[in-house]
Amino acid sequence: MEIEVIDLTDEWDCTFALLDDTRVWRERSVYEIVLGDGNSVNTTTAYQVRIPLDLVRQFQPQAESGDWVRLLLPFAVRPKELLFNVDFKGVRDHPVVLLRRQEIAELQARYLARLAPEAPPSLPSLWEGLSAFTTTAWHHHIATTKPRVWHRVRRGYKESWHKQALAAYLSNGLGLNIEPGHVTDWLEETEQARKTLVEALGEGENPDSSSECILLAIPFMSYRPKSIKAINILISQFREAVGAMSQDALQVLAEYGRRWEAIIETTVPVGRSCTIKLTEKRPWIETPSPILEQVLPFGDALSTHIESRSTDPDVEIKRLDVADLEGNSLEVEGGDAKREAADAAAFYASSDERPYLARVRVEARLRPWRYLLNVWLVVMTGVASLVAIFLPQDSDLVDSLTLLTLPLTLAAAFILTRVSPLAERLLRRWRTSLMIAVSLLWAVTLWRLWEYTDIELGRISWQCHTAFLCF
Repeated sequence: MEIEVIDLTDEWDCTFALLDDTRVWRERSVYEIVLGDGNSVNTTTAYQVRIPLDLVRQFQPQAESGDWVRLLLPFAVRPKELLFNVDFKGVRDHPVVLLRRQEIAELQARYLARLAPEAPPSLPSLWEGLSAFTTTAWHHHIATTKPRVWHRVRRGYKESWHKQALAAYLSNGLGLNIEPGHVTDWLEETEQARKTLVEALGEGENPDSSSECILLAIPFMSYRPKSIKAINILISQFREAVGAMSQDALQVLAEYGRRWEAIIETTVPVGRSCTIKLTEKRPWIETPSPILEQVLPFGDALSTHIESRSTDPDVEIKRLDVADLEGNSLEVEGGDAKREAADAAAFYASSDERPYLARVRVEARLRPWRYLLNVWLVVMTGVASLVAIFLPQDSDLVDSLTLLTLPLTLAAAFILTRVSPLAERLLRRWRTSLMIAVSLLWAVTLWRLWEYTDIELGRISWQCHTAFLCF
Protein backbone atom coordinates (compact mmCIF):
# COMPACT_ATOMS: atom_id res chain seq x y z
CA MET A 1 0.00 0.00 0.00
CA GLU A 2 1.44 3.34 -1.04
CA ILE A 3 1.85 5.87 1.75
CA GLU A 4 0.26 9.26 1.17
CA VAL A 5 2.89 11.98 1.43
CA ILE A 6 2.34 15.68 2.12
CA ASP A 7 4.43 17.63 -0.40
CA LEU A 8 5.94 20.82 1.01
CA THR A 9 8.95 21.08 -1.32
CA ASP A 10 7.55 24.28 -2.83
CA GLU A 11 6.91 25.82 0.60
CA TRP A 12 10.23 27.55 1.15
CA ASP A 13 8.82 29.33 4.20
CA CYS A 14 8.77 25.93 5.90
CA THR A 15 12.49 25.52 5.20
CA PHE A 16 13.14 29.06 6.42
CA ALA A 17 11.32 28.30 9.68
CA LEU A 18 13.58 25.28 10.16
CA LEU A 19 16.64 27.48 9.58
CA ASP A 20 15.50 30.03 12.18
CA ASP A 21 16.17 27.67 15.11
CA THR A 22 17.63 24.27 14.34
CA ARG A 23 17.55 23.13 17.98
CA VAL A 24 13.76 23.08 17.85
CA TRP A 25 13.76 20.05 15.55
CA ARG A 26 17.31 18.63 15.69
CA GLU A 27 17.34 16.48 18.81
CA ARG A 28 20.79 14.95 18.47
CA SER A 29 23.80 15.11 16.19
CA VAL A 30 26.25 12.22 16.04
CA TYR A 31 29.64 12.47 14.32
CA GLU A 32 31.70 9.36 13.73
CA ILE A 33 35.28 9.84 12.53
CA VAL A 34 36.89 6.59 11.37
CA LEU A 35 40.67 6.50 10.82
CA GLY A 36 41.59 3.87 8.29
CA ASP A 37 43.51 5.62 5.52
CA GLY A 38 46.63 7.71 5.38
CA ASN A 39 45.21 10.57 3.31
CA SER A 40 41.54 10.77 4.26
CA VAL A 41 39.08 9.77 6.95
CA ASN A 42 35.57 8.36 6.68
CA THR A 43 33.09 10.63 8.43
CA THR A 44 29.48 9.87 9.22
CA THR A 45 27.10 12.65 10.25
CA ALA A 46 23.77 11.51 11.66
CA TYR A 47 20.98 13.80 12.82
CA GLN A 48 18.04 12.65 14.90
CA VAL A 49 15.27 15.02 13.86
CA ARG A 50 11.63 15.59 14.77
CA ILE A 51 9.68 17.90 12.47
CA PRO A 52 7.17 19.86 14.62
CA LEU A 53 3.54 19.11 13.87
CA ASP A 54 2.57 22.75 14.47
CA LEU A 55 4.96 23.85 11.73
CA VAL A 56 3.53 21.42 9.17
CA ARG A 57 -0.04 22.45 10.07
CA GLN A 58 0.76 26.03 9.05
CA PHE A 59 0.92 24.73 5.47
CA GLN A 60 -1.29 21.64 5.75
CA PRO A 61 -3.95 22.11 8.49
CA GLN A 62 -5.17 18.49 8.23
CA ALA A 63 -1.76 17.00 9.03
CA GLU A 64 -1.50 14.57 11.96
CA SER A 65 1.40 13.17 13.92
CA GLY A 66 2.92 10.26 12.01
CA ASP A 67 2.01 11.56 8.56
CA TRP A 68 4.78 11.61 6.01
CA VAL A 69 5.96 14.91 4.59
CA ARG A 70 8.36 15.65 1.74
CA LEU A 71 10.25 18.90 2.24
CA LEU A 72 13.53 20.73 1.75
CA LEU A 73 15.47 20.00 4.91
CA PRO A 74 18.57 21.97 5.99
CA PHE A 75 20.77 19.01 6.88
CA ALA A 76 24.07 20.62 7.97
CA VAL A 77 26.55 23.35 7.12
CA ARG A 78 29.64 22.49 5.13
CA PRO A 79 32.74 24.47 4.09
CA LYS A 80 32.84 25.61 0.48
CA GLU A 81 34.82 22.62 -0.66
CA LEU A 82 34.06 19.64 -2.87
CA LEU A 83 32.65 16.64 -1.03
CA PHE A 84 34.11 13.19 -1.63
CA ASN A 85 32.21 9.88 -1.65
CA VAL A 86 28.98 11.54 -0.54
CA ASP A 87 26.13 9.20 0.34
CA PHE A 88 22.88 9.99 2.16
CA LYS A 89 20.65 7.51 3.91
CA GLY A 90 17.05 8.54 4.50
CA VAL A 91 14.31 7.31 6.81
CA ARG A 92 13.14 3.80 5.89
CA ASP A 93 15.14 4.02 2.68
CA HIS A 94 13.20 7.03 1.42
CA PRO A 95 15.31 8.77 -1.24
CA VAL A 96 17.49 11.70 -0.24
CA VAL A 97 18.49 14.24 -2.90
CA LEU A 98 21.11 16.93 -2.29
CA LEU A 99 20.07 20.14 -4.04
CA ARG A 100 22.37 21.59 -6.67
CA ARG A 101 24.68 24.38 -5.59
CA GLN A 102 22.76 27.00 -7.57
CA GLU A 103 19.45 25.89 -6.06
CA ILE A 104 20.91 26.10 -2.57
CA ALA A 105 22.34 29.54 -3.36
CA GLU A 106 18.92 30.78 -4.49
CA LEU A 107 17.28 29.44 -1.34
CA GLN A 108 19.94 30.99 0.89
CA ALA A 109 19.53 34.31 -0.94
CA ARG A 110 15.79 34.23 -0.30
CA TYR A 111 16.45 33.48 3.35
CA LEU A 112 18.84 36.44 3.64
CA ALA A 113 16.26 38.67 1.94
CA ARG A 114 13.74 37.50 4.54
CA LEU A 115 16.11 38.40 7.38
CA ALA A 116 16.97 41.79 5.84
CA PRO A 117 13.77 42.99 4.13
CA GLU A 118 14.99 46.60 4.12
CA ALA A 119 17.77 45.80 1.61
CA PRO A 120 17.40 47.18 -1.96
CA PRO A 121 15.70 44.86 -4.50
CA SER A 122 18.95 44.40 -6.43
CA LEU A 123 20.81 42.81 -3.48
CA PRO A 124 19.15 39.35 -3.47
CA SER A 125 21.12 38.62 -6.65
CA LEU A 126 24.27 39.61 -4.77
CA TRP A 127 23.25 37.32 -1.87
CA GLU A 128 22.87 34.54 -4.43
CA GLY A 129 26.36 35.16 -5.80
CA LEU A 130 27.75 35.29 -2.27
CA SER A 131 26.26 31.86 -1.51
CA ALA A 132 27.17 30.30 -4.85
CA PHE A 133 30.81 31.44 -4.69
CA THR A 134 33.46 28.73 -4.68
CA THR A 135 37.17 29.29 -4.20
CA THR A 136 38.44 27.44 -7.32
CA ALA A 137 38.45 30.37 -9.78
CA TRP A 138 39.76 32.78 -7.16
CA HIS A 139 42.64 30.52 -6.17
CA HIS A 140 43.51 30.13 -9.86
CA HIS A 141 43.90 33.89 -10.24
CA ILE A 142 45.95 34.04 -7.05
CA ALA A 143 48.29 31.38 -8.43
CA THR A 144 48.70 33.11 -11.82
CA THR A 145 49.57 36.47 -10.25
CA LYS A 146 51.77 35.04 -7.50
CA PRO A 147 54.69 37.35 -6.65
CA ARG A 148 58.31 36.34 -6.61
CA VAL A 149 59.61 34.78 -3.45
CA TRP A 150 61.66 37.81 -2.35
CA HIS A 151 58.61 40.09 -2.75
CA ARG A 152 56.21 38.05 -0.62
CA VAL A 153 57.60 39.40 2.65
CA ARG A 154 56.86 42.98 1.65
CA ARG A 155 53.40 43.88 2.87
CA GLY A 156 52.88 46.67 0.35
CA TYR A 157 53.76 44.39 -2.54
CA LYS A 158 51.49 41.66 -1.17
CA GLU A 159 48.53 44.05 -1.02
CA SER A 160 49.26 45.21 -4.57
CA TRP A 161 49.45 41.61 -5.75
CA HIS A 162 46.12 40.85 -4.04
CA LYS A 163 44.44 43.77 -5.83
CA GLN A 164 45.90 42.71 -9.17
CA ALA A 165 44.50 39.20 -8.64
CA LEU A 166 41.07 40.64 -7.78
CA ALA A 167 41.10 42.88 -10.85
CA ALA A 168 41.96 39.93 -13.11
CA TYR A 169 39.34 37.77 -11.38
CA LEU A 170 36.58 40.37 -11.90
CA SER A 171 37.63 41.23 -15.45
CA ASN A 172 37.56 37.58 -16.45
CA GLY A 173 34.25 36.87 -14.72
CA LEU A 174 32.38 39.99 -15.84
CA GLY A 175 33.99 40.74 -19.19
CA LEU A 176 34.89 44.27 -18.09
CA ASN A 177 38.18 46.16 -18.08
CA ILE A 178 38.69 46.50 -14.33
CA GLU A 179 41.87 48.08 -13.04
CA PRO A 180 43.54 47.61 -9.63
CA GLY A 181 42.58 51.22 -8.86
CA HIS A 182 38.89 50.31 -9.06
CA VAL A 183 39.51 47.41 -6.69
CA THR A 184 41.27 49.73 -4.24
CA ASP A 185 38.27 52.07 -4.13
CA TRP A 186 35.79 49.24 -3.64
CA LEU A 187 37.83 47.62 -0.88
CA GLU A 188 38.10 50.92 0.98
CA GLU A 189 34.35 51.50 0.70
CA THR A 190 33.49 48.03 2.05
CA GLU A 191 36.15 47.92 4.80
CA GLN A 192 33.78 48.90 7.59
CA ALA A 193 31.18 46.39 6.41
CA ARG A 194 33.87 43.69 6.37
CA LYS A 195 34.87 44.44 9.95
CA THR A 196 31.22 44.40 11.02
CA LEU A 197 30.68 40.94 9.51
CA VAL A 198 33.88 39.53 11.01
CA GLU A 199 32.88 40.79 14.43
CA ALA A 200 29.33 39.49 14.08
CA LEU A 201 30.48 35.93 13.30
CA GLY A 202 33.24 35.95 15.91
CA GLU A 203 35.54 33.50 14.12
CA GLY A 204 38.33 35.80 13.04
CA GLU A 205 39.13 36.86 9.49
CA ASN A 206 38.96 34.62 6.43
CA PRO A 207 40.53 35.89 3.17
CA ASP A 208 38.45 33.45 1.09
CA SER A 209 35.09 34.57 2.49
CA SER A 210 32.83 36.08 -0.17
CA SER A 211 31.00 38.14 2.48
CA GLU A 212 34.18 39.71 3.86
CA CYS A 213 35.36 40.44 0.30
CA ILE A 214 32.09 40.97 -1.54
CA LEU A 215 33.96 41.44 -4.83
CA LEU A 216 34.46 37.66 -4.91
CA ALA A 217 30.70 37.13 -5.10
CA ILE A 218 29.94 39.43 -8.05
CA PRO A 219 30.92 37.00 -10.89
CA PHE A 220 28.55 34.39 -9.39
CA MET A 221 25.48 36.66 -9.45
CA SER A 222 22.60 35.56 -11.66
CA TYR A 223 22.20 39.18 -12.84
CA ARG A 224 25.72 40.53 -13.03
CA PRO A 225 26.54 44.24 -13.40
CA LYS A 226 27.24 45.36 -16.95
CA SER A 227 29.49 48.32 -16.17
CA ILE A 228 31.87 49.71 -13.57
CA LYS A 229 29.21 52.28 -12.65
CA ALA A 230 26.79 49.46 -11.86
CA ILE A 231 29.42 47.86 -9.60
CA ASN A 232 29.84 51.21 -7.80
CA ILE A 233 26.10 51.32 -7.11
CA LEU A 234 26.08 47.67 -5.98
CA ILE A 235 28.99 48.22 -3.58
CA SER A 236 27.31 51.29 -2.12
CA GLN A 237 24.04 49.38 -1.60
CA PHE A 238 25.90 46.51 0.07
CA ARG A 239 27.64 48.87 2.49
CA GLU A 240 24.34 50.54 3.45
CA ALA A 241 22.52 47.22 3.80
CA VAL A 242 25.15 45.78 6.16
CA GLY A 243 24.94 48.92 8.30
CA ALA A 244 21.16 48.47 8.67
CA MET A 245 21.08 44.70 9.31
CA SER A 246 20.12 43.01 12.56
CA GLN A 247 22.65 40.89 14.43
CA ASP A 248 20.99 37.64 13.27
CA ALA A 249 21.11 38.75 9.63
CA LEU A 250 24.78 39.76 9.97
CA GLN A 251 25.71 36.37 11.37
CA VAL A 252 23.92 34.51 8.57
CA LEU A 253 25.45 36.77 5.91
CA ALA A 254 28.93 36.28 7.35
CA GLU A 255 28.48 32.50 7.56
CA TYR A 256 27.18 32.11 4.01
CA GLY A 257 30.40 33.69 2.79
CA ARG A 258 32.40 30.84 4.35
CA ARG A 259 30.03 27.86 4.36
CA TRP A 260 26.92 26.59 2.62
CA GLU A 261 23.83 24.78 3.81
CA ALA A 262 23.62 21.17 2.65
CA ILE A 263 19.89 21.25 1.86
CA ILE A 264 18.28 17.94 0.98
CA GLU A 265 14.93 16.91 -0.40
CA THR A 266 13.63 13.94 1.57
CA THR A 267 10.60 12.40 3.27
CA VAL A 268 10.23 12.22 7.06
CA PRO A 269 7.40 11.47 9.52
CA VAL A 270 5.75 14.45 11.18
CA GLY A 271 6.17 14.73 14.94
CA ARG A 272 8.18 11.49 15.17
CA SER A 273 11.90 11.06 15.79
CA CYS A 274 13.90 9.74 12.84
CA THR A 275 17.53 9.65 11.70
CA ILE A 276 19.16 10.82 8.49
CA LYS A 277 22.82 10.04 7.78
CA LEU A 278 25.53 11.46 5.56
CA THR A 279 28.76 9.59 4.91
CA GLU A 280 31.69 11.27 3.20
CA LYS A 281 35.47 11.29 2.98
CA ARG A 282 37.37 14.22 4.39
CA PRO A 283 41.01 15.03 3.63
CA TRP A 284 43.66 14.49 6.26
CA ILE A 285 46.03 17.38 5.65
CA GLU A 286 49.44 18.33 7.08
CA THR A 287 51.13 15.09 6.14
CA PRO A 288 52.64 13.34 8.00
CA SER A 289 51.11 14.84 11.15
CA PRO A 290 49.44 12.28 13.45
CA ILE A 291 46.79 14.86 14.39
CA LEU A 292 43.54 15.08 12.44
CA GLU A 293 41.75 18.41 12.79
CA GLN A 294 38.19 19.05 11.64
CA VAL A 295 35.71 21.88 12.21
CA LEU A 296 32.25 20.48 12.95
CA PRO A 297 28.86 21.99 13.84
CA PHE A 298 28.70 21.62 17.60
CA GLY A 299 25.72 23.62 18.78
CA ASP A 300 23.11 23.13 16.04
CA ALA A 301 21.26 20.33 17.91
CA LEU A 302 20.03 19.79 21.45
CA SER A 303 22.91 17.38 22.11
CA THR A 304 26.08 16.42 20.27
CA HIS A 305 27.98 13.15 20.29
CA ILE A 306 31.44 12.85 18.71
CA GLU A 307 33.20 9.51 18.35
CA SER A 308 36.51 8.64 16.77
CA ARG A 309 37.94 5.17 16.24
CA SER A 310 40.62 3.36 14.31
CA THR A 311 40.11 0.35 12.05
CA ASP A 312 43.84 -0.45 12.01
CA PRO A 313 44.86 -2.90 14.78
CA ASP A 314 48.34 -1.30 14.86
CA VAL A 315 46.96 2.20 15.50
CA GLU A 316 45.20 3.53 18.58
CA ILE A 317 43.52 6.81 19.50
CA LYS A 318 45.80 8.73 21.83
CA ARG A 319 43.59 11.76 22.46
CA LEU A 320 40.32 13.41 21.41
CA ASP A 321 40.14 17.16 22.07
CA VAL A 322 37.21 19.48 21.43
CA ALA A 323 37.72 23.26 21.52
CA ASP A 324 36.09 26.38 20.17
CA LEU A 325 37.56 28.15 17.15
CA GLU A 326 39.73 30.31 19.42
CA GLY A 327 41.34 27.22 20.98
CA ASN A 328 39.51 27.21 24.33
CA SER A 329 38.80 23.67 25.53
CA LEU A 330 35.14 22.68 25.79
CA GLU A 331 35.68 19.63 27.96
CA VAL A 332 34.65 21.45 31.15
CA GLU A 333 32.19 24.10 30.03
CA GLY A 334 30.63 22.44 27.01
CA GLY A 335 31.10 18.72 27.68
CA ASP A 336 28.96 16.43 29.78
CA ALA A 337 31.06 13.29 29.38
CA LYS A 338 34.23 12.00 27.76
CA ARG A 339 35.48 8.46 27.38
CA GLU A 340 38.75 7.23 25.92
CA ALA A 341 39.91 3.70 25.11
CA ALA A 342 42.82 2.31 23.11
CA ASP A 343 40.92 2.09 19.82
CA ALA A 344 38.16 4.68 20.32
CA ALA A 345 37.29 7.95 22.05
CA ALA A 346 33.94 9.69 22.54
CA PHE A 347 32.73 13.10 23.63
CA TYR A 348 29.17 14.12 24.57
CA ALA A 349 27.80 17.62 25.13
CA SER A 350 24.35 19.09 25.71
CA SER A 351 25.04 22.48 27.30
CA ASP A 352 22.94 25.32 25.94
CA GLU A 353 25.99 27.60 26.04
CA ARG A 354 28.23 25.54 23.76
CA PRO A 355 29.43 27.29 20.59
CA TYR A 356 27.92 26.75 17.19
CA LEU A 357 31.19 25.38 15.73
CA ALA A 358 33.96 23.38 17.38
CA ARG A 359 37.44 22.32 16.34
CA VAL A 360 37.88 18.57 16.87
CA ARG A 361 41.43 17.24 17.12
CA VAL A 362 42.07 13.50 16.99
CA GLU A 363 45.61 12.33 17.69
CA ALA A 364 46.53 8.83 16.56
CA ARG A 365 49.61 6.84 17.50
CA LEU A 366 51.14 3.46 16.77
CA ARG A 367 51.00 0.75 19.36
CA PRO A 368 54.34 0.66 21.23
CA TRP A 369 55.56 -2.66 19.85
CA ARG A 370 55.01 -1.51 16.26
CA TYR A 371 56.85 1.72 16.87
CA LEU A 372 59.75 0.12 18.77
CA LEU A 373 60.22 -2.46 16.01
CA ASN A 374 60.95 0.28 13.48
CA VAL A 375 63.23 2.14 15.90
CA TRP A 376 65.13 -1.07 16.69
CA LEU A 377 65.63 -1.88 13.01
CA VAL A 378 66.93 1.64 12.22
CA VAL A 379 69.39 1.43 15.12
CA MET A 380 70.55 -2.06 14.20
CA THR A 381 71.08 -1.07 10.56
CA GLY A 382 73.11 1.94 11.65
CA VAL A 383 75.23 -0.20 13.97
CA ALA A 384 75.74 -2.73 11.17
CA SER A 385 77.06 0.05 8.93
CA LEU A 386 79.65 0.97 11.58
CA VAL A 387 80.65 -2.65 12.05
CA ALA A 388 81.02 -3.09 8.29
CA ILE A 389 83.45 -0.18 8.18
CA PHE A 390 85.83 -1.77 10.71
CA LEU A 391 85.68 -5.41 9.60
CA PRO A 392 89.18 -6.84 9.02
CA GLN A 393 90.34 -7.09 5.43
CA ASP A 394 90.78 -10.88 5.30
CA SER A 395 89.34 -13.86 3.49
CA ASP A 396 86.20 -13.85 5.69
CA LEU A 397 85.19 -10.29 4.71
CA VAL A 398 82.65 -11.33 2.06
CA ASP A 399 80.94 -13.79 4.39
CA SER A 400 80.86 -11.23 7.20
CA LEU A 401 79.34 -8.52 4.98
CA THR A 402 76.75 -10.99 3.69
CA LEU A 403 75.83 -11.93 7.25
CA LEU A 404 75.37 -8.27 8.16
CA THR A 405 73.64 -6.97 5.06
CA LEU A 406 71.20 -9.59 3.81
CA PRO A 407 69.18 -10.29 7.00
CA LEU A 408 68.76 -6.59 7.80
CA THR A 409 67.82 -5.81 4.19
CA LEU A 410 65.18 -8.54 4.17
CA ALA A 411 63.81 -7.33 7.51
CA ALA A 412 63.69 -3.72 6.28
CA ALA A 413 61.96 -4.78 3.05
CA PHE A 414 59.34 -6.64 5.06
CA ILE A 415 58.75 -3.66 7.35
CA LEU A 416 58.57 -1.19 4.46
CA THR A 417 56.10 -3.20 2.38
CA ARG A 418 53.95 -4.90 4.99
CA VAL A 419 52.32 -1.84 6.51
CA SER A 420 48.82 -0.35 6.33
CA PRO A 421 48.24 3.13 4.82
CA LEU A 422 47.39 4.61 8.23
CA ALA A 423 50.45 3.12 9.92
CA GLU A 424 52.56 4.29 6.98
CA ARG A 425 51.45 7.87 7.64
CA LEU A 426 52.45 7.66 11.30
CA LEU A 427 55.73 5.92 10.47
CA ARG A 428 56.73 8.13 7.56
CA ARG A 429 59.73 9.71 9.26
CA TRP A 430 61.00 6.40 10.63
CA ARG A 431 60.41 4.68 7.27
CA THR A 432 62.49 7.39 5.60
CA SER A 433 65.18 6.90 8.25
CA LEU A 434 65.12 3.15 7.66
CA MET A 435 65.55 3.55 3.90
CA ILE A 436 68.46 5.92 4.48
CA ALA A 437 70.05 3.49 6.96
CA VAL A 438 69.70 0.53 4.56
CA SER A 439 71.13 2.61 1.70
CA LEU A 440 74.07 3.59 3.89
CA LEU A 441 74.67 -0.04 4.85
CA TRP A 442 74.74 -1.08 1.21
CA ALA A 443 77.03 1.83 0.31
CA VAL A 444 79.49 0.74 2.99
CA THR A 445 79.19 -2.89 1.89
CA LEU A 446 79.87 -2.09 -1.75
CA TRP A 447 82.80 0.14 -0.78
CA ARG A 448 84.38 -2.63 1.32
CA LEU A 449 83.80 -5.18 -1.47
CA TRP A 450 85.40 -2.86 -4.00
CA GLU A 451 88.43 -2.43 -1.73
CA TYR A 452 88.60 -6.17 -1.16
CA THR A 453 88.34 -6.91 -4.88
CA ASP A 454 90.97 -4.31 -5.70
CA ILE A 455 93.36 -5.81 -3.16
CA GLU A 456 92.72 -9.37 -4.34
CA LEU A 457 93.22 -8.38 -7.95
CA GLY A 458 96.46 -6.70 -6.98
CA ARG A 459 97.63 -9.77 -5.10
CA ILE A 460 96.78 -12.06 -8.04
CA SER A 461 98.55 -9.70 -10.43
CA TRP A 462 101.68 -9.71 -8.23
CA GLN A 463 101.67 -13.50 -7.98
CA CYS A 464 101.36 -13.80 -11.76
CA HIS A 465 104.19 -11.32 -12.25
CA THR A 466 106.45 -13.20 -9.79
CA ALA A 467 105.70 -16.53 -11.45
CA PHE A 468 106.51 -15.09 -14.87
CA LEU A 469 109.88 -13.78 -13.62
CA CYS A 470 110.72 -17.15 -12.06
CA PHE A 471 109.83 -18.87 -15.27
